[in-house]
Amino acid sequence: MAKKPRFGEGMNATAMKTVTWLRPELVVQVRFAEWTAEGLLRQPVFLGERADKKAEDVHREDALA
Repeated sequence: MAKKPRFGEGMNATAMKTVTWLRPELVVQVRFAEWTAEGLLRQPVFLGERADKKAEDVHREDALA
């Protein structure tokens, strides 16, 4: 049996029509313990804004070996 999502069942087509999508513009630095199996950050801590990077240059880091 599949595990139920933590934040509900997801969005249907009707709900998607009510969403206001935003283009990322800010970059922040966050320290965290790990990525969970659901793709969430465990124990995140906001460290501050990064003015030296553009949002389009940021990607999710790869796991360390």
